[in-house]
Amino acid sequence: MSKGPVRKPASAHHTEQANETVSSSAPRYLQAHEHGCVVTVWLQPSAPRDAVVGEHCAALRITVRAYPQRGQANDALIRLLAQTLQLPRHRLELLRGHTSRRKQVLINGLSVQEVQTQLASLMSQKP
Repeated sequence: MSKGPVRKPASAHHTEQANETVSSSAPRYLQAHEHGCVVTVWLQPSAPRDAVVGEHCAALRITVRAYPQRGQANDALIRLLAQTLQLPRHRLELLRGHTSRRKQVLINGLSVQEVQTQLASLMSQKP
């Protein structure tokens, strides 16, 4: 008896689509990860101030005063995100983009919804 490809029942497929639809309410710069949440960041170094500015090209736009030399801007990014999310810095990890403006930061232990809520409250406080 030969075994063909294993197929999911139609009901399981529809359930997965429903779950994807529910998570689509999160901004495009937030993705779920097995250890927490990944934030896609557009980093602007050498800026006048350290701040979470808003969205830019499906990424969270962040400005830092640090220069993009010897990882100074990356360190400032991790420090600012940790402070913004009220987490210790060791819970944040730069996954991609060490030498690029577009970066991906893993936030260990927080879900997409938790990060979204904290960033939304920060954005609503802006003048």
